[in-house]
Amino acid sequence: MWLINATTLKLEFFHNATDAPYAILSHTWGDEEVSFRDFQDTSTAAARKGYGKIVQTCEHALKHDPPLQYCWVDTCCIDKSSSAELTEAINSMWQWYKQSRACFVFLSDLPARDGMSSPELFEAELSKCRWFERGWTLQELIAPPNVLFYDQRWGLRGTKSELKSQLERITTVPWESLLDCDEAQDCGVARKMSWASRRRTTRVEDTAYCLLGLFGVHMPLIYGEGEQAFIRLQEHIIKDTHDRSIFAWTSLSDNEVVRGIFASSPAEFIHSGNIRAVANHSKKDVEFTLTNKGMRFTDYITIFPEGRDQHGLDLECIEVIDKEKPVGFVWIPLLRIAGCGFVRIWPGTLSRSNAFRGITKTLLLNRRMETFFVAKCISPSLATTIANQYIRAIPIIWNLARITLLRVEPQDYWDSTKGLFLMPSRGRTLVGYVRFRLISAYGQEIQCLLGFRVHYPYMATILPENACERVFATYHLWTNKADDWLFISSAQQQTISDPEMFLSHIGAEVLHSMRKDAENRDHPCCNAQGLGFKTYVHEHTRIVIQVQRSKLAEEGFETGEVLQIEISAYDFN
Repeated sequence: MWLINATTLKLEFFHNATDAPYAILSHTWGDEEVSFRDFQDTSTAAARKGYGKIVQTCEHALKHDPPLQYCWVDTCCIDKSSSAELTEAINSMWQWYKQSRACFVFLSDLPARDGMSSPELFEAELSKCRWFERGWTLQELIAPPNVLFYDQRWGLRGTKSELKSQLERITTVPWESLLDCDEAQDCGVARKMSWASRRRTTRVEDTAYCLLGLFGVHMPLIYGEGEQAFIRLQEHIIKDTHDRSIFAWTSLSDNEVVRGIFASSPAEFIHSGNIRAVANHSKKDVEFTLTNKGMRFTDYITIFPEGRDQHGLDLECIEVIDKEKPVGFVWIPLLRIAGCGFVRIWPGTLSRSNAFRGITKTLLLNRRMETFFVAKCISPSLATTIANQYIRAIPIIWNLARITLLRVEPQDYWDSTKGLFLMPSRGRTLVGYVRFRLISAYGQEIQCLLGFRVHYPYMATILPENACERVFATYHLWTNKADDWLFISSAQQQTISDPEMFLSHIGAEVLHSMRKDAENRDHPCCNAQGLGFKTYVHEHTRIVIQVQRSKLAEEGFETGEVLQIEISAYDFN
């Protein structure tokens, strides 16, 4: 750690910050700041505009009670040409501010006091200072125990303890946290992020690096990684906390439909200052872990009986107002995606339930424990792919109450709440089956297995006006007879012992192809009434499997053409 000798104005190196009592300067950077290299030559340093702040810091340190022989100034006490030294300095900065004997805050845009000014005018002028808008100055406000504020003429305007009420209103940081940095570090993740939500940094990576100390995180610096720095910060935070308020953010864009579970910047926590984590001793052993598939949770996932947000993840948080008065539990809505678990849907809002009524009986009955994954981040192209997975989904619609679903494969592509198979990415084939039970009005039971294989050779959200879509469909149905399964199709009939294994070799193919030929628009396959159906008969049972064109109007997605399978069962008489 490099310190300036306040008497000689020379740099001296100390291995430990506790080796010498020192004062520290907090300020906003301006033109012609003095660098580490500049400070090696007194004449070069003195010729720069920023040199005056350094001299004033040293003079105030020597006048301090008790006098302080050393000072630390971020412009000239870090050799920024050394990436190793810069990394060490940024990872140590919280401790350096915390261990300082005095922190002098120089507000270059705070008008000097000319006579007596009203408290209201002073607070208004103070709130307009750039110092409160910068990312790095948040830790410089919280970490030091003794902070003194100076105006543009280096006139003392008050200490942190004297101005705690004004500072709390300006920064939204509670005065208890302002006066005790350990208390601040113990606050919830979302609450601390909200303190930084209105602050900005010159380098986008510094948006994350300036928060390392506040969250007790140490990590390497990679300038050039952009917003990935904030993603890495969140990854480090979740390694040491069970606080799910880290997921209680809201998107700043009104156009986003799906996102990963991580925020893109502290700005997305601007409305999360009132979020508080609640202790849940029944879940003390429940963990969430970052994996290559995203965040893995082993927990209850709620299936909402109605509404657009059909899955919900309990963040174990409440929202409070008016001195910790709770107003609601906080959830985030999830959407199942093919092969990857879930993503967050409608990221512009947080779901809330009434805190006074508690969790309703309906929600409790619709919760189930499972291990599931939520994507960490998703790119705009992946978001489009997810939308396409629903636009091209294959709904399985049961139109008779006596049909009971027994098993569905593959599970990774099945959305149980919507009752549909999601399509894989371009060029991949989906092979699956649905096993179900039919019970007649007379109590007769037959188990059936519908197998299919679907391939989409194109990816398009909206069909062009001049496009013709041709759908070719053949489905196979198995029903159990004695100890074997009877495979029935329009062309053949044979007995098989394991239809699941058999499915990998046979099954239906549904091929979607695009033809930009206006003459084919009147092709029989393209009429609005559907594409016809196939009928299979087993004894006195008639099961209709119908392939038809329909519209999937998922809110927030473009409406496109989809393939729909409808299974109808009739009485056995």
